[in-house]
This record gives sequence, structure tokens and C-alpha cells, in this order.
Amino acid sequence: MARIARNSVSKKAQGAAAVYEFVPFLVRRVLGWRVGPRGILLAQEASSGVITIIHRVRDACASDVVEHRIAQLRPDTDTYQLYWKKGNGRWAAYYDERGDRFVGCLAESLCEISRDPFGCYWA
Repeated sequence: MARIARNSVSKKAQGAAAVYEFVPFLVRRVLGWRVGPRGILLAQEASSGVITIIHRVRDACASDVVEHRIAQLRPDTDTYQLYWKKGNGRWAAYYDERGDRFVGCLAESLCEISRDPFGCYWA
């Protein structure tokens, strides 16, 4: 009887890793029109599953590279809660037009950031 070597990483962890490899591409695809040719968009993933979207741009007057953290997506079971960065540097929950906390899948969250009806992300 042949033994099959088991992988030390679970199938759920492998699936999550595949999703997180796709996130930076999806962020650039959905939000790229917002930054145009100036700068690039990055998606950083923390070990807790939090995804932070960053706009990296070169300062017009100097050669310094500036990073603006524009959004966070925090996991909530199978969905994400959307957060935006206030002027004081703290993250705040994002609320939709009805006044409810915005909770949605990854694609819905990125579309809401792209739409930005309240000017929280691209002001």
C-alpha cells in the first residue's frame, strides 16, 4: 500500500493563500482608474486577514515616495467590513447611504471604494 505524503498546510489555508495572491491584481483592476498614471495601488494583507489598500505616489516637488493608506477591509466570517482613514489618522467604519455599516464581499467592497459617494477615499 503506497503512502501519500500529506501537506502540512490545510486545504482551507491553501485556498485563502490563493485568494490573497489575487487581491493586489483585483485592487489594481477595480481601482486603477482612480489613480491613473500617477502612482500605483498596493494591497497589504496582515496575518489577521485585514487587507489595507495603499496609494503610493511620488511627491511632485521632491523625489520622495508618499504612501496614503486609503482603505481597510476587515474580515467578518465570509464578508468584509469596510473602513476609511479619517483626518486624525484613525480608521473609522464606513456607513452606506442607509446609515448601516457597509459589509460585503471583496468585489462589493472594492466597487464601493471606487464609487466613493461620500468622498472618504479619493478626496
